[in-house]
Amino acid sequence: MVSIKELPYIAKVGIVTLTILLVAAGVYFLELVPMSKANAADKLTLKSKEAEIAQLSPYKAKLADLTAQADALKAQMEEQRKVVPEEKEVPTFITLVANESAAAGVEVRRYTPKDTSTKEYYVEVPFEVDVDGPYFAVRDFYDRVQKLQRIVNVSKLQMAALKGGRVPTKKAYKWSPNETVGASCVLTTFYSSTAKATPPAAAKK
Repeated sequence: MVSIKELPYIAKVGIVTLTILLVAAGVYFLELVPMSKANAADKLTLKSKEAEIAQLSPYKAKLADLTAQADALKAQMEEQRKVVPEEKEVPTFITLVANESAAAGVEVRRYTPKDTSTKEYYVEVPFEVDVDGPYFAVRDFYDRVQKLQRIVNVSKLQMAALKGGRVPTKKAYKWSPNETVGASCVLTTFYSSTAKATPPAAAKK
């Protein structure tokens, strides 16, 4: 068998050239061709994403406006909950009335819940209350209640002097010397009708 060293120079060059070509062909088909196909696929994906971005770009300018509108609607909903809250906030009604009575300088003797009335969009929750105090303080109390952010209706109001008059309250209480009038009325608050109409337990002093 003839060794490579014994081959003519031209044959040696031919063998080396053939070897280089075979290695180059292997690299081309095994490495470069798959890489080229992957690059072509990536280019198609890139063009597809660019097309999607181009379709969404008109909405990008409107995003700030849409966000502002959503925030405004959320704020309106929060304000509406204060005016006509949900059922879970009904017990705070007594706290609101108690705060206004303290600010006006009157005594609210009892809160007796009456039958609720369910309407299409809201539920009426009435409370019968007894109030007493100085005349102008009692007037101030009712004025404060009707100016609450939460809607509260005052009905069936009766007022009379504690001395010499026919007191409209359910019973006589231990009145202080500076108290001159007693009153009885129905305070009606409201909440969303999406929940069940279950009034809170009566609170008495």
